[in-house]
Amino acid sequence: MARFRGRLLAALAGFTLVSASLLASADAAGGPPGPAVSWGANLHGQLGDGTTVQRNSPVPVCAVGQPAPCPGQLTQVVQVAAGDDDLSIALLSDGTVLGWGQNNTGAVGDGTTTDRSVPTRVCAVGQTAPCTAFLSGVTSIAAGRSHALALLTDGSVVAWGLNGQGQLGDGTLTNSSTPVRVCAVGQPTPCPVFLTGVSQLVGGNNHSVALLTDGSVLTWGNNDSGQLGNGTTAGSVVPVQVCAMGQTAPCSAFLSGVTSIGPGLLDDSVAVGPGGVVYGWGNNFFGQLGDGTTVDRSTPVQACAVGQTAPCSAFLTGITSVAAGTFSHTVAIGSGGAAFAWGSNNVGQLGDGTSTARSTPVRVCAVGQTAPCSSFLTGAVGISAGTFHSSAVLGNGTMVTWGFNGSGQLGDGTTTSRTVPGAVPGLSNVTSAIAGDDHNLAVVNPPAADIQVRLSASSSLLNPTITYTVTAINRGPGTVTSGTITLRVPNSTTSVSASGCSYNSGNKTVTCPTGQLGVKQASSHTVRATQSALTVGLPLPATATRTASTPTDPNAANDQASASCLVVTGLIILC
Repeated sequence: MARFRGRLLAALAGFTLVSASLLASADAAGGPPGPAVSWGANLHGQLGDGTTVQRNSPVPVCAVGQPAPCPGQLTQVVQVAAGDDDLSIALLSDGTVLGWGQNNTGAVGDGTTTDRSVPTRVCAVGQTAPCTAFLSGVTSIAAGRSHALALLTDGSVVAWGLNGQGQLGDGTLTNSSTPVRVCAVGQPTPCPVFLTGVSQLVGGNNHSVALLTDGSVLTWGNNDSGQLGNGTTAGSVVPVQVCAMGQTAPCSAFLSGVTSIGPGLLDDSVAVGPGGVVYGWGNNFFGQLGDGTTVDRSTPVQACAVGQTAPCSAFLTGITSVAAGTFSHTVAIGSGGAAFAWGSNNVGQLGDGTSTARSTPVRVCAVGQTAPCSSFLTGAVGISAGTFHSSAVLGNGTMVTWGFNGSGQLGDGTTTSRTVPGAVPGLSNVTSAIAGDDHNLAVVNPPAADIQVRLSASSSLLNPTITYTVTAINRGPGTVTSGTITLRVPNSTTSVSASGCSYNSGNKTVTCPTGQLGVKQASSHTVRATQSALTVGLPLPATATRTASTPTDPNAANDQASASCLVVTGLIILC
């Protein structure tokens, strides 16, 4: 606790603090894949742009393993997470995971403790560096204080990084720079049975939280403020169940009906229950549990309704997602995308136009308001909280931020803090976002790009070879990041020459990449198909088809083109 009070005092005394903390977000996987951008502090390369230079506006995250200045941007990202000690991780559409940033505890997951300023692949379970196999089959990710977690398709969980308090849940206190499997509830070490049935994960300050498919909640790791929610302050190196409200240890009833969970770095945890009520437990030094007090809780309590004072007679309802910030504030989304916040507010991270701490929820102001606000933020579909700042993604794909901005974490091109939300300029089509300690990550769904396919064919006298030109044209409005065109050549084809393309002789198809295409740009491939056993009058049809593209092509009408030749004599083909 002294560590965090010291951090607050440092922040209040001129904001000289540059150390990292945890994410907190209601962000979840499952959005459309897209490129990743980042901004804010970058001391350990957590922005992934190949540098350690602070960025006050969004910059592209580099593709895997690229040197700065990176020629390619990281794409196919479906979820991002940001952790304490300047850690970033990303889940790709193929179920693999990347990590970058500070790595002194192995939280990047590549088998080393070397900082990474561009993304690197997270190793598979049991690997050692240099890894030859990599983590796959992942459906969602989370990051805590120098540790990370991943949920697999079978409902099991792996974790890696710092483990001094048992936050990896593998029954040990040993750090791991590659993933280890999380044990089942109450298992001895080494664990013979592992955790399954998980639907969501979050990482906290030296603890971790899992929501099960049956609506119950498990926790493991540090517990000095009751953040495990089991009625005690004893830590656990394997998962334990969170007690129901009003229970005392040993609990005989357990929390149920939970629909989503959120992390907290100052040793607290939050969850959404039936009817959209908000549960909180653990550290409450700044009122971040929202129950109108500053009393720590080792079992869950409910967040009060707006305007209540303790003891509260009405409670917050209709909440769809909740996130606890790195430094003791909590944010939530309710009906109509209304945003709420409570807890510490020394630099305006609650977004209510003030710097007054709140132990019960208040509404987040609308963009550009001044206190007392007369209109409030609505339309939020995602919300996140960092150390001293917060962010929300709106239904129109834009993003707003508020709070401290000393490291450029508000993304508006300045280092000026603000107590009400403001837009991140130039950022649109955001599908997934996270607020880290003092940096941010976002996934952008690029505008659709219409690929038009063209095909031409030519032949030479007395040469039984047809030369095809396959062309892909990007008609916009967005950029094509990748794609393929497949040419079906005549059945009489005996051999194919096509640089940069692949030929399947079994089904007579040639597949060529489009490459990256800006608006109105085109790429072409030349395919030479040699014919034999020709019959006079035989038609030789060929068809080129767009078989894949990123982003998805919105117009199928121009995705195919045909060309046909005719056998005139045994040696002459007319195209």
